[in-house]
Amino acid sequence: MSDFEVIVNKYEKLVYTVCYRITANHSDALDATQEVFLQAYRHMGIWENDKALTGWLCRVANNKSIDLIRKRKPELSIDEQNDDESPNFQFQSDELTPERALTEAETRKELTEAINALPQEQ
Repeated sequence: MSDFEVIVNKYEKLVYTVCYRITANHSDALDATQEVFLQAYRHMGIWENDKALTGWLCRVANNKSIDLIRKRKPELSIDEQNDDESPNFQFQSDELTPERALTEAETRKELTEAINALPQEQ
């Protein structure tokens, strides 16, 4: 068994779990997991120990999952006129995705810190 096969067998479940928690979709999580291990294969041997490898794989899984969400996110588009001559609009979803939840949480944290940094009386 090659070193790469050992890595895949040992970390596949962890990487899939990280991807699934972000994408919330089995198929997307599998796609992201595959991308993570492709990148791991390209970077074989850069890790000094299992702890470094585990952290690296989790970070790459996080990034690949977010990239996948961004690529599949519907955007506002105006397609050409359809048969009844009315425009076909597609609007961005208001669904709370993991990426959006994280962004909103970070924004709230930054606002709270900024407000707390203001002087008490002005």
